[in-house]
Amino acid sequence: MLATVETPPASLNDTAMTVRLTEHEAFAELAVMLRLVEEGKMQVSDKTSMPTASTLRILANHLVGGDFYPDEPPRNTRGDRIGPIKPFAWLMLLLGAGLAQRKGTRLALTKDGQKAMANFPAEMIRSIWRRWIDSTLLDEFSRVDMIKGQKAKRRVMTPVRKRRETIAWVLSLCPADKWISVEELSRYMRATGHRFDVTNDPWALYLFHSDYGSFGYSGSHGWNVFQHRYILCLLFEYAATLGMIDVAHIDPEVTDTMLLVKCQDQTTAEFIATHKLNVGLCQHVGELKLIVPLEKKEKFKLFARKFLLFIG
Repeated sequence: MLATVETPPASLNDTAMTVRLTEHEAFAELAVMLRLVEEGKMQVSDKTSMPTASTLRILANHLVGGDFYPDEPPRNTRGDRIGPIKPFAWLMLLLGAGLAQRKGTRLALTKDGQKAMANFPAEMIRSIWRRWIDSTLLDEFSRVDMIKGQKAKRRVMTPVRKRRETIAWVLSLCPADKWISVEELSRYMRATGHRFDVTNDPWALYLFHSDYGSFGYSGSHGWNVFQHRYILCLLFEYAATLGMIDVAHIDPEVTDTMLLVKCQDQTTAEFIATHKLNVGLCQHVGELKLIVPLEKKEKFKLFARKFLLFIG
């Protein structure tokens, strides 16, 4: 059974939760987005077909409740930036559902898009979601852009339709008006056999450096690494944007699932990562750096002390 709660927790990891009730936002935003397409306000890159930065800013300014996170400069030394979520999703959803199409570098309404402007929002939201499941326009996992190798010439990633169908089916089993943690949903999917693959070849995917940061190593490509992240991508960026689920979230700066460890030299980093006792405890991601799943931090600390590497 799925474990549910009546209300989301007020905080997580001592950080206040932000609750977004998305249904009415989505109804209003759908009409606004269609109008912006009609006015020729949505532009995409001629080379990549991705929305331009100016278009994303325009869309963000027309969101009823704003984006899930503010579009701010990087807040850490790595230069990581969240970037637009809902603006990007809306443009992709309209294209993927066949309500908009490219005409040069601008989007224009299709006949279905013109009809959608006069239809009930709830009917259109349902239609967009169903069409998105069948769409091959975008692999949502590509939005996890720190994971490299997804666009290799050989077919590295699995077809998105099966992934979406699996998650959509499990969503249909969830009780209405209840809150479910993503971790619980993910656990339920594994326990009930509702599984899917994200990649055909984890060796082709990597962090930082293809020689050292491959996900093919044992313990580096489990469900929590690929499938759990894909579930988050689909639900947060697309299902929530469409108002199909409400969300409660915290600042992403405190939700990382990996610990980054810096060794004293590259030789030590490589030796630790390839040691026979390293059974899924860490992964070398280039030069002096190792990454450690947070749930394995304590085991890694004991392991690392063998090499006089002390972790706080």
